[in-house]
Order: sequence, then structure tokens, then C-alpha cells
Amino acid sequence: MAQIINQQTLEAANQNTQTQEEGTIPGLYYDPSGVVAPTFANSPASQTAGSIRLPAGSQTPSYFNGAWPANASSDQVLKIGHLKDHPQFKQFTELNINEVLKASGKDPATVTLSEVPIASTMTVGEYLQINPGAAEQSLEEAPAVVQSAFGYYEDEPLLHEPIDQTDITFIEQKASNPEISDIPAEDLLEGDWGDVFTEEEQSKLAKTLSKVNNRLRKLPLKQLIPLTQGIINGDWDTVKKQAKDLAIKEGSKVLIKELMKNPKIAKAIKDLPLGTLPLDKLGLADAPGMGETAIKDIPGSEDKTLNQVPGLKDVPLDQIDLALALSFTRFDLLGRIDTTDAAAVVDNIDYVISGGTKDQIPKPAPCKIDGNDTKNCRHFELDNVDGGGEPTKLSGQAWIQGPDQMVPGGQGWLRIIANGKEVTGIKPWVAGNVKLYLEDMREGSGDEVGSARLSTAWQFGYSDPITGSHYTPHFIRIPTPWRIKEGGIMLLLARSGGIPDAIRNLQPSQQQFCREPTLVASAQTNNATDSNQTTGGADGSSPPNSEQHHINQYLARIAYGESTGGTDIGPHPDTGAYGEYQFIEKSRNTLYTRTGIDAWSESKEERDRAALAWIDIYGQEVGHDIISYIRSGNFEAADYLLGRNQFTSLPGGAEDVKWNDPVALEVYGPNGNAPVAPTGATASSGVPFCQPTNGSATFAQGPAPEAGEINNAIFEAAKQMQGFDTSGGPEGGTQACAWSVDHVLAKAGIQPMRSDWVPTWSDKFRAGRGSQVKPSEAQPGDIIISKAQAHIGICMTNGCTQVLSNSSSRGSFNWVSNGQFDGFYNSHPYLHTAPNEEIWRVRK
Repeated sequence: MAQIINQQTLEAANQNTQTQEEGTIPGLYYDPSGVVAPTFANSPASQTAGSIRLPAGSQTPSYFNGAWPANASSDQVLKIGHLKDHPQFKQFTELNINEVLKASGKDPATVTLSEVPIASTMTVGEYLQINPGAAEQSLEEAPAVVQSAFGYYEDEPLLHEPIDQTDITFIEQKASNPEISDIPAEDLLEGDWGDVFTEEEQSKLAKTLSKVNNRLRKLPLKQLIPLTQGIINGDWDTVKKQAKDLAIKEGSKVLIKELMKNPKIAKAIKDLPLGTLPLDKLGLADAPGMGETAIKDIPGSEDKTLNQVPGLKDVPLDQIDLALALSFTRFDLLGRIDTTDAAAVVDNIDYVISGGTKDQIPKPAPCKIDGNDTKNCRHFELDNVDGGGEPTKLSGQAWIQGPDQMVPGGQGWLRIIANGKEVTGIKPWVAGNVKLYLEDMREGSGDEVGSARLSTAWQFGYSDPITGSHYTPHFIRIPTPWRIKEGGIMLLLARSGGIPDAIRNLQPSQQQFCREPTLVASAQTNNATDSNQTTGGADGSSPPNSEQHHINQYLARIAYGESTGGTDIGPHPDTGAYGEYQFIEKSRNTLYTRTGIDAWSESKEERDRAALAWIDIYGQEVGHDIISYIRSGNFEAADYLLGRNQFTSLPGGAEDVKWNDPVALEVYGPNGNAPVAPTGATASSGVPFCQPTNGSATFAQGPAPEAGEINNAIFEAAKQMQGFDTSGGPEGGTQACAWSVDHVLAKAGIQPMRSDWVPTWSDKFRAGRGSQVKPSEAQPGDIIISKAQAHIGICMTNGCTQVLSNSSSRGSFNWVSNGQFDGFYNSHPYLHTAPNEEIWRVRK
């Protein structure tokens, strides 16, 4: 059963005369009353000024550089590049300027080029890229915008008075800062930009801009005055005069492309910003191609903020199809909305399922009223699906209303956006970029039961193998026209995407691999109909270069290396690995424990899903969105991460003996057409398809190594750093235990874990970064994680009888405790998730 929430559903529902239309999910009904479609302009992005500057030499896209003032809206922070790389919001960038203007209620015929900031920053050379036909015209036939560049029309000077050396030095310095170099100069004069552009610098810029024409004020600093390799080279008035004089000499009959062959003309005109021209006298029709070119195809658009595209910030977000499917499959975790508490809840709520996604890991956040980030704790209380029977670990969990509680979100460089906060909610699709939250919660009365608006919150992000993953919090909020009411069944977790540790224990009891779980008989569907699942082998039916084609190709790539394309499925005589993807029994059990998917299933479709789920889980363990690499066709990055210790027969892996043939690399590459793998493979005699064991949710690993140089380095670094100030860490040092241990690793010369959340450390140790040791075998330099995975420290003695860790009350790395952290976590509310301490020996 799938309920699609998007513009098409809304339009269909609008045609229905009923005010409340039941959805196919029990308890979800259509009710658009009071829903106001948000825009980028009215979506807050940051209360405080902020900036991002990429490290020198970084291969990350340049649009990650940026800055914004205090109280910035989303259109001042997000860039076209962010939208272009987003699965849903990229639809905005596929519109052209004319379409955006119409969507925002403006007539393109009445808009001058001066009202199109992205046109002002475009150079003559860039304009000829989007309208190459103009180069085939003579100067007298060329579009008016090109004629203007060659001085066809009278124009006023751009400088009111000369720019002195002080101005020149200041502009050169500021234009070299990639955080602000693309921001229009006049925008830098408004608001509080913090340290990236101080009040003193605003005064200096205001003095400089008082000497120039208003047109120049709309240009970014790097275009304010001609720059050659960062050095000011004359002024635009001089450049325009040179172009005019040379054009007069050549004559008006010569073709533009011939004019541009003249090196003097090309040098003068190629980098001339259109914003230096009298654009207030020119309309979009005077620059053919400008209004018709997709935003993503405009040269340099990736680095432009959304407010530089006229009308884009005001387009209602529900005009774009943000397809969202709430689907029940036989593997998903479902919950029943039991009761509603929509009054002013003044008590703290500790037993919750809703929370944040810091480091891209969903983590429940108890609702503790503080008057700042949390002002109320209105909530739904959940129960197991059938609403009866014995209570489960889901029974009594609270789903807090989103706007009542702001929680940590985001990862890496982009976490700074929205001040690192997002509304509390749930994330059914762990690897996706959307979470669900509740708002407009209402108590029941009379025959009406309690209900709440189901809304979505979206994030933007980027991953690469070098710098890792970088994600904003889920800060773009879009309500749906649907409400969820008491008694309704709600999708809480789509298991095929991997189960986060924090809610892994909410799973219903394990079923046998080959039998259909009976979560809710009326809400079952064939997995192939679930639009949120990516399945299927290399069937050659997907369009070339599509995301699905890349998925199919990569599955075939793994199968070719692991089992010669599914023709040698095993079981392996040494390891017992079975199937075209060669899962060993322990890995098979681990995957089933975490997702309910059987890697040895008789169903080819399920085995494919198993491989994708394993890749997704492992990607979360190592901090990379590997599935996104595969979808985009970046097989090299996926091979690099997976070939080391997962699918080792991939190119570059430890067993890559099949990839010496360049033909194989081509056939199984992103643009290839791999042969279909055999389907319906059956197990060899004796393979226990339907008798799983309770495998622990860990990746396979060897025995713990002897304590040696790594332990000594960590121990010495910890002694040297004892007492260091951690107030610069998360939450002012009050949540800096993992952060401080990561700093110790860095000082010891060991690759940091790059995570501030303790459960992630446990996962990374299990993924190969460490080996678990018994307390009696612990040595100085081992890492200890507390019960409930709530704290982390460093063993300082044999047997880990003394531990050094961060003191949250003092914001200092100076808490010396025993091996049980002085019993501090013995009554933690999440003790059931991890009842014992863990001690780990760092392997690498």
C-alpha cells in the first residue's frame, strides 16, 4: 500500500468534493486546510552569521564556499549547486528564468535585465556560450546586449571619481576570499556578517562604492573592477572604450566570431560583466537565450545563491513535485498512533522515538523543556501495530511535535547552516534526505480523534572519498496536505535502508527467513512496487546513464568479481560464502538482524536488495554515501571503499584478479551493458535457508591484536592532553566526550574517527577500526565506551580500572573515573540498548 504525497496527489484530491479523503495508509487523510506553501524566501536558514571556506586544493565543488548574514533566509544561503545535486530540488535548476518568473507571478516581458542578478554577473564570453548563434551574426545584427558591450549605445561613466590605491588594496584582498567573492557588493553592506565581513570593512566598502555607478554595486567583489590573477587591471570604463574603438576600426559588418578572434578585442570584451552595461534599458528579449536557458546550464550558476535568480526565492515549493511515498513492505517497521497529548506539556519526555540526525545518524532526543530549543513536548504516543497483545519496546514511545523541539542535525562542513539545528522527527529512509515531523497537533473532542499535520523537512549534502560527507540539517520545511490521526498506522523505518543503532532494538521478533512476517496483513505489498526501493539486477532495461542503470551495472560488477556473474555461487569450500555476492553466514545473519533481508534468499530480487542494503550500512559505518557514488556512476570511489574489506574482488581490491581485462572494465562500467545474472538461484544441499542464527550486528573481524605502538601513542597523548579545554567542542563541551577522544587520536598520529556521537565509534570499531577486548585484557590506550553508549574515554591502567575522559560539567578533559565511569550510567534511560561497557583496541 503506497500513499504518494506530492503535487499530483494534491491536485487529484482537490477534485474530490469530500473535505476529508481517507488515504490508503490507515489513519492518513487528506486535509489541506490551513496549509500555506513555503518558499525559499520565507524558510529561515540561520539565526547567526556564518561562512564555509574549503581547504586549499580541495576537490569539493566550489559552491561549498560561501557566507551569509545573521537571520538569513534559505535563498541567501543555498546555491544553485546545492539544488543541482539534490534528487528532488534539482527540478528547480531545470527550469529557465522565464519559467521561474511565471511561477512566481511575474511576466517575463516586463522584466529588465537589471532585475536579473544572475545576468549582471554573466560575462560577454559566457553569454556567447548560451547563445552561440550570436557569434554568427554581424555586429549590426547582433542582440542588443552584445551591441551594448561594443559601445553601440550612449552610456554614463561607471566611476564617479577615481579609485585610489587604498580602495584597490582593499578590493583585491576581499575579492581573494572565496567565502564572499561571489556575493554582490551591495549585499555585503546590509546586515551582520560576523567576522567574515566586519562593520569596519562594511564602512570601507561603502566608501569605495560611493565612487561608482549603482550598476557596479550589484556586481560581486571579484567583478567590481577588472582583475587579472587577482590583481586590479584598469577599470571597466577603460575596457569598454577599448572594445568600442576596436569595433569601430573593424566595422559593423564583421561577424562577432571574427571580432573575437582579434586578441585585443577578446581580451577586452571576454570577461566584461553584463552588469557594466545599461541593463535597465534592456529586457530579456534583448538577450535571446537568457530567459530560455535552464538555470543549471547558465555558466557559473552553481556558485550563485538562489536570490540571484529573479523569482526563484518566491516560487511556492509545492509547485515542484517532491514525490514522497509512504509504503508498507514486509520488512518495514510500523507503529500505531495510540494517543495524542496536544496540550501544553510541561513535563520532560524521556522515552521518545523522534530526534535529530547529527552525523547523518537518526538519534532519539528526549524532550527536556529549557525555554530555548525546547518550549513544549506535545506528542503522539505510539504502540505496536495491532494495538493489543503484549507491550513491545515500541509501546509508549513518544513522537514529539517538530516545532516544539529543535535538535542537532547535519554533518561536516554544512552542519553550520541553520545553526546545526532541525525540528525533531523521524527518518524512515535512513539514507535519504528527508525526515518526517508533526505540527498543528490537535486534541480529540467528541467524535473526532486527535490528529497532527504530517510535514517534511529536507536537507542538502555532498560526499566524496577524500573529505567524507557534508550535510545540512533538515531545515527546509514543507507541509503535506495530509494529517495522521489516532489509530493510524505509520511507517517508522524502511528497513532496506539499514537500521540505525538507536532504534535497532525496536524491531519485532525475528521471523524465519523464508516466511512472510505478519506485521499487518492489510498493509503488505510486493517490494518491487515500493518507489523508495532500488532493486533489480543488470537487466539492461534501464536507460543508459540513468541512476537505475548504474545500480544494475554495479550489482553485476560485484557479481562478476565475486562469483563470475552468478555462475559460481558456492558455498565456498573454505569460507562457506554463498550466492552471487558471496555473503558468509555471519554477514548474512548480521544483515538479517539489521534489515530483515536475507542475502541467501531464493529470490534474486531480495538478494540484490541485500547487496544494496549491505553497501548502504557499510557506507554509514565509514561515513560515506556509497549508494550515491554508485547512482552517479562514480564506480571508482565505490570500488575504493568496498574493495578493501567488503567485496574484495572489485577492481583494486585484494582479490581483483578478474579485472586485468580492459573489456571487462568497460562491460561492467557505468556506461557498459553487463549481461543478465542468473535468477532464481537455489542453495546447494544442506544450506540452512530458513534457520537463521542470532548473529550480532557487527561486521566480521579478526581477534584483537596485542597492545603495541598504537596503544602507547594513545596513552601518551592522553596523558599530555589531560586537562585540555573542551569548551570549543559540541554543546560548549557538555557533549564533547567523543570529540575530545578524537583529538587524542589525532595527537597520537592516528586517523580520527570524525564523529562526535559515541554509537558511531562503536560501529566504526566493528567495521574494522578496532577489536573488542575483555576488561581483564585491557591495556593503557584502549578505548572504553560506557553502558548505553552514552560516554567514551581512554583506559589509563591495566584492566582499565582507571579511565580519563571529558567532564561535561567542567568542559575539560580531566574526569578520572573507574572502569564503570563511577556507575554514572547504570540507570541511563537507554541502558536496554547497550547494557554493558565496551572496550576496544584501535587497530588502525
